[in-house]
Amino acid sequence: IKDHSLCDGMKAERRKAKNEKPDVRNERRHFALIFGFSFLCFSLSALSFSPAWARSNQAIKAFNEGVKAFNARQFNEAIPAFDEAISADAEFAEAYYARGACKYSLKSLDGALQDLNETLRLKPDYIDAQALRGAVQYEADRWDGALEDFSAVLSKNPRDAQSLLGRAVILLK
Repeated sequence: IKDHSLCDGMKAERRKAKNEKPDVRNERRHFALIFGFSFLCFSLSALSFSPAWARSNQAIKAFNEGVKAFNARQFNEAIPAFDEAISADAEFAEAYYARGACKYSLKSLDGALQDLNETLRLKPDYIDAQALRGAVQYEADRWDGALEDFSAVLSKNPRDAQSLLGRAVILLK
């Protein structure tokens, strides 16, 4: 088994010695893998941000179906369930967030960005949504927006690994 982190570290040292710029594509791949792994651990805990009594049974049921499909990495099947949750409760920020996460996983970056913007309109302090929006903007080569999102997350949670990594990669460009 090849230790890629050791190889990447050695390559970085060689680039540094030769004053070469890093391969941004490789960094983007590593960032996407790390960020993607972290946010794919999404679970029903997202529902804890909103009191259950504030949501209709139909919205909660649809949301739970969507989360089940999401956790099974069936993103195309999860989106209609989140659509149903949003139709039942247009103020369900977590459903917008989850649908945005699905769209991000499917590389539908504009759709993901729309859902995450709506999430943050409904819940401006939703740190996970802001971190994910930063990742979406990063993937869409919208560096200023990504940097702004990552910096905002870090102002609230200075140890957020994804935002630290995303911000560092952008600043190295």
